[in-house]
Amino acid sequence: MRPLCLLCLFGLARGVAYLEELCGGLKFAMHPFPPFPSVVQMPQKIPTIEIPSEEMRGLTMPPWTDAPCLSMYPYPRLCMNLYENFGQGRLRWKLGRSRLEVWRTGQFNAAVEVVGYIYQNCLVQNLDNADAFLLPIPFELLFRVLAVARRENHFINVREETDRYIDLLEEQLGESPYWQEHQGANFLLPYTRTAPHAMMDRVDGAFWNRTRFLSIEWHSENIFAMPYPTMLHPSSDADIDEWFHHVFEERQAQRRPEALLMVGASGTHAFRLPLVQACENSASCHHMTFDKGAVDYPEIGLAYLNFTFSIQPAGDTPTRRALFDSWLTGCIPILFDEGALGAKFPVQEANRPDPAYSRLFTGGNSSWIEDYALIALDEEDAVSLPARISPERVRKIQENIRRLIPRFLYWEARVPFRLNRSRWEKYGELNAVGMMLRDFAQEIRNASEPEAT
Repeated sequence: MRPLCLLCLFGLARGVAYLEELCGGLKFAMHPFPPFPSVVQMPQKIPTIEIPSEEMRGLTMPPWTDAPCLSMYPYPRLCMNLYENFGQGRLRWKLGRSRLEVWRTGQFNAAVEVVGYIYQNCLVQNLDNADAFLLPIPFELLFRVLAVARRENHFINVREETDRYIDLLEEQLGESPYWQEHQGANFLLPYTRTAPHAMMDRVDGAFWNRTRFLSIEWHSENIFAMPYPTMLHPSSDADIDEWFHHVFEERQAQRRPEALLMVGASGTHAFRLPLVQACENSASCHHMTFDKGAVDYPEIGLAYLNFTFSIQPAGDTPTRRALFDSWLTGCIPILFDEGALGAKFPVQEANRPDPAYSRLFTGGNSSWIEDYALIALDEEDAVSLPARISPERVRKIQENIRRLIPRFLYWEARVPFRLNRSRWEKYGELNAVGMMLRDFAQEIRNASEPEAT
């Protein structure tokens, strides 16, 4: 019997280590939340669009959503693009002659991917057995549904409806014994939108100020900035190594030495127009435009494979998904340290990449960005940088980027990590969600420790 017991202990130890590496040692339960407001149920006069059966082929909808994408409202593709394949979106193709898959992942799908990761790797079914709680509220879907509803009924106020829903959520959580035990300190709410919508306006209030939020591009005590999702969702260490081979070896000699500027919304961001003009007048910069709807993601992101540098001005918010696409493809981003090109609104200064993601990548040191990007003073400085940077500096930054890439990837979420530990021993614990959960777990532990006298 003794060998059997030793095997049991070994298996238990591996399970504990697995939970610690991937989940911060936390066992999560999904806490109930209220149904969406009745306005989400679209008026009957609006016909539901039928989805051809071939579009459903290979579609994997997450089991936790209960999202009736095919009948909830008349644009089910919006819902499907958010949830299909656990937030990864639709598989586009295999890259080149390799087995690597690239995905049409929406830029606001990160919250769904976080939920999928926890569901697959960290979840317990019984709330009494959990030491942390996940609120998988599909706020992104709520925004999309309300936006569609408002097109049909202009009396619908998206902000008022969202506020009303959050009031109901607070009322329900306030009555939950699991919330009451620690006043929400061990609750996690992934929230994708970058702008300060209804939920973000409340995070520092009395009800939510102990809860941890995950949101793209944010700098706050209780909001952890999570990366934009990219086209790559590896399922093994081998996938990442193959990606590295493709990006840093196969494609390296084909890169053009200039910077690529892609700003599809320059017409609505007048502050970008001088940058576009400077790029078009420079031999060190290439301005690429796409016909709206003619080219889609990930084709746009893969364009960075052809260039050594990219120029990444702010949009509505300081960072863009394109920044992570540039890193993913080994293309050195050129960022702006000040002014509208760094942050359109002065209040967003703290949400620029260096402070926003400092906790994720370095534990709080905001000077990290200088190892992975170039910083420009203005438009003319940005477009001339490629001609002034030495090959040695280029190689050094690309080496740093190569080490950074595993830290912002969302792994294939349809398969639990535990099914084959050997496939993720090299890079797996570096994945973006795992790092955020370990940080969350440490905060829970710190909060539970008595203060020193």
